[in-house]
Amino acid sequence: MQRLLRPSRKRSTIFLVGSLTQSTEATLMKNVDGNTRVQQKTFFHRLVILGLIISIFASVTSASAESLYEIRDDLIIMTDGRYTNTCKLDVRPLYAVESYDASAIIISERGYVQKSQLYNCADSVVHVALIPAGVGFLSDINIRNGIYVSLDLISSPPLRYLATVAKIGVNKNLISLSGAYKEKVDPSRLRKYGFSSIGEAGASIISLDGKYVAPNGLIDCSDAAYPGIWDIQRNRRVKADEKSCADLFSKK
Repeated sequence: MQRLLRPSRKRSTIFLVGSLTQSTEATLMKNVDGNTRVQQKTFFHRLVILGLIISIFASVTSASAESLYEIRDDLIIMTDGRYTNTCKLDVRPLYAVESYDASAIIISERGYVQKSQLYNCADSVVHVALIPAGVGFLSDINIRNGIYVSLDLISSPPLRYLATVAKIGVNKNLISLSGAYKEKVDPSRLRKYGFSSIGEAGASIISLDGKYVAPNGLIDCSDAAYPGIWDIQRNRRVKADEKSCADLFSKK
């Protein structure tokens, strides 16, 4: 699933090479001596190669800064930059998906662990916390703000889901908009409000401040979007232009 793109460090490097190109061309135009032209052309080629190397190194550095996870039986192996640690969990993980705010790792339909626990687990078994039963599968969680999102499969085919947005440890839905699961409404009536989703951990997005949620992971505040972006505190949809909408979920 494609989420908000982080600014690429390549751009600043390419801009640097472009600036050197203009400077070198201007210098070449001023010189009439053949040997000087050849030396400066060679120097220019070296600068281009150096720029490409820097660009590649920046990409590798950026990628290596991302946390990676691997599961083996009841173990989870986290690689965070140059740091790698292996932790034993008290529940066998089925997968390992980092929450949007990077505060937790989702390891099963209901289970998650706090990422901070994975940095110091040498002499202990990491406890796997669970969201309440009966609310579907966990699709995102924000530990800092105490909010989680789960999805319930409401119809098939086509696959359609309803979302529950709740406080951690509670199953009461904070949202009553179209696309939200409503406990006291007959499922046959709710089916028409279902939305499409990739239907897996990480399918939803909670903003870093815990105020907004994109139930299907699509950051779209337009009138045509469904289910759109939800304002959790106000229990209403957000209507905004593309930039303002994206800013709600910015990681900067």
